[in-house]
Amino acid sequence: MSLLTADTLASLNLVVSTVRGTEENIDETEPLGGLSTFLTGDFHQFPPVGQVKKALYCKHPPSSLSQTGRQIFEQFDTVVELIDQNRITDALWNAILTRARYGECTSSDLQEIRRLVLTNQSCQVPDFQSSPWDESILITPRNSVRSTWNTHAVTKHCKKTGNILYISPAEDSVNQHPLSMPQRLIAARLNMEENHQTEMKIPLAIGMKVMVT
Repeated sequence: MSLLTADTLASLNLVVSTVRGTEENIDETEPLGGLSTFLTGDFHQFPPVGQVKKALYCKHPPSSLSQTGRQIFEQFDTVVELIDQNRITDALWNAILTRARYGECTSSDLQEIRRLVLTNQSCQVPDFQSSPWDESILITPRNSVRSTWNTHAVTKHCKKTGNILYISPAEDSVNQHPLSMPQRLIAARLNMEENHQTEMKIPLAIGMKVMVT
């Protein structure tokens, strides 16, 4: 919810109210068409990207659409506060993350965090060939890293399971027809950004896992 803007909530209200208004016994003038709605999130997380003033908690919305979203948000009158944290059971890391949340990390906190870097001499590098690390998932914003990871992962998967690795080449078409020679030349001149970084060949195997960006 921290990333949800008042504009988005107002637009969602318009769509839901319009759709709900076609049903019988529904008052489309009610917020969100009278649909039971739950907002979940943490306002201590990052605000909407580039739109801080449009955050739901902003008391002075910059536009009429944001004002509508803010008014809808203010009509939520039931709050359930979750006070138990179940993601981290390690007391040391729970304390580190709590201090990091308020920008109060100590030098020892930073030292402990840096130990997570695999190239750090103090890092206790796990055995990536044994469970659960052999099933670990990489999170990355880089397409090149994602592509390399997927290629190695599917190769490893086929070696482990004995499944056949299939290579599916990309086939460009226009209106379900093969490209003409001039169209092929145009496609060949496109850079990675212009072709949306699509792959020329896709490896496939039964039971494979893939990562997207």
